[in-house]
Amino acid sequence: MAEVARAELLSTFQEITRIEDIQICIDTLEQHSWNLDEAVQSAIPTDVCSPSVDRIAFDTTIVTTTPSAIATATSTTNTTPTGYHVSYNDNETSYSKSYSLSSTSTSALFKSDSFSEMGYSQQTVSPYQLKFIVEHKNDFVDLSIENTKTVGFLKKELSRRLSIPVNYLQLKGWPSCSKITDSCILNELNLPQETKLKVHNTQNKAATSSQTGSRNTVTADSSKTTSTSFGVSDNSNSQKDKGMEIDDNDDDDDDDQVDDYDDDDDVDLINEYMWNDTQPKFGPLMPEDFTDETVALEQFTRGFIDRFGECHPEFYIGSLDDAIKDSLMLKAKERKPLAVYLHDDKSILTNVFCSKVLCSLEVVSYLTENFFVWAWDMTNDKNKKRLLSNATKHFGSVAAMQIKNYIPNQLPLLLIISRARSTNEVSTVIQGSTNLDELMSNLISAFELFQDQQRKDMVEEDKREIRESIKQQQDEAYAASLVADRLKEERRQRDMEIEREAQEKKDAEEKERVENEKSKAQKREMLAKELPNEPSEECKDGITQIRFHLPSGDFITRRFRGHEPLRYLFYFLTLKGYPNDDFKVLSRFPPQDVTQLDEQKSFEQLKLYPQVTLFIAER
Repeated sequence: MAEVARAELLSTFQEITRIEDIQICIDTLEQHSWNLDEAVQSAIPTDVCSPSVDRIAFDTTIVTTTPSAIATATSTTNTTPTGYHVSYNDNETSYSKSYSLSSTSTSALFKSDSFSEMGYSQQTVSPYQLKFIVEHKNDFVDLSIENTKTVGFLKKELSRRLSIPVNYLQLKGWPSCSKITDSCILNELNLPQETKLKVHNTQNKAATSSQTGSRNTVTADSSKTTSTSFGVSDNSNSQKDKGMEIDDNDDDDDDDQVDDYDDDDDVDLINEYMWNDTQPKFGPLMPEDFTDETVALEQFTRGFIDRFGECHPEFYIGSLDDAIKDSLMLKAKERKPLAVYLHDDKSILTNVFCSKVLCSLEVVSYLTENFFVWAWDMTNDKNKKRLLSNATKHFGSVAAMQIKNYIPNQLPLLLIISRARSTNEVSTVIQGSTNLDELMSNLISAFELFQDQQRKDMVEEDKREIRESIKQQQDEAYAASLVADRLKEERRQRDMEIEREAQEKKDAEEKERVENEKSKAQKREMLAKELPNEPSEECKDGITQIRFHLPSGDFITRRFRGHEPLRYLFYFLTLKGYPNDDFKVLSRFPPQDVTQLDEQKSFEQLKLYPQVTLFIAER
């Protein structure tokens, strides 16, 4: 739109709304894409747009997307419009003024649904009250609105009560998943008698018309436009005309032939407008420089909802690696195919594909039930490189090259990722030029292919589990046999150790016994050499006779010389096998232990003389 035309629209807007702050006027017009009709409806208070208006008529040169919704349409001139007259009046306000336009300017389209925003409906409906319970910041507002009113009327009432500008007021919680615009008539939404909604106050929300694509208008070439008059009347009022009239003042002498209305031309003009630079701009769905992929994808989801509404695929929040793990890296019966949506704001297909196809209720329901959906914004180069790097890592270089070949002319894309033979692969590529029926058909086909492969994988997985179970049983049996063998070997080794120790002990004892015997033998030899010979029986003087009572009950007798020391007695007993270490020698008269006596003293000194009986006892 030329700057001169915008200046004229700004002046007209100020005259109608009587808003003196020019910045507010510019902001309001910008929010409505310089659509004079929508801007006026949002700025004029609800009580001004009263149902007492009988007729609104104007001349325009623009094309509407829904010509069938217009009540009446008649050609009024075949020349290019050069001006218009605006008049408005009701019980409290009256306005009238004429304007001239440059040859390239146009006026905005006043569609019939715009009048519905003021509280009018072209349909004859028996009015009844609809109750709305609206939540805002933990408070609730109760409203009763006639079913013939519009969503815009409801928002204006809430704006007045909550002191929120209507342009920043968004209602959430509608029962229907369809796009809800301000022009929607409440009766047509099939609402229950009582509806609960929630108010969302956003400063970054764009105009509703750009979100839904349902109220698009274009600026036509002034040399090829026709002047057409549209009118809407309220039959319930009197014949007195009250309204707004915009009339062309034909200052051009050229007489152009009036063109017939052409649906194809209308579609072309709509498509041209949808991608015109004058359309409101949104921020990027995903930032270019980010460190946390989860935060970036959360921003993508919020931005996607702001653009295309609450009815959208449920995007997986997390890295592509995590999405693959949660969808495909599972047991075969638990897997779901992964749908990767690649978004590009620069593509002319993106808006229509998202709003009309991807966010349709059928697609959303089917994707939610049967797929994991992961999204990525390919608008900037850095994010493209990130995606291609991840694609190479997870799907291989061939798939990554295939995706790269689709960039940039064939975005957006919906890639269906499946798993076959322990490999993740791109099984289906759905381009953004696909319509709703084709997309559903492609999704169903892709899911059926996935199910076929899933069934094969489940059979193979069952066979593998059986093989693994048999192998596990064999391994367990083998392990048990190893344990038994080990225990048996441990017992054998333990028995051998006991036997070895016993033998060593026996050998040691035998060796000790031999040593003892040897030592005793040596000692006996030594004692035998030291022990004097027994005196002969002929010797009577100085002889003592000792009678020994052995432990076995036997008796032995030995004669000693009275002056010989007692140790000779112990030598004799040792030679007979009764050493002092093992036996003791006892005397009854007097009772004493002879082994405790001084062995260096003589028999006479110890009074073991001339004849004594001693008892040998074990210690």
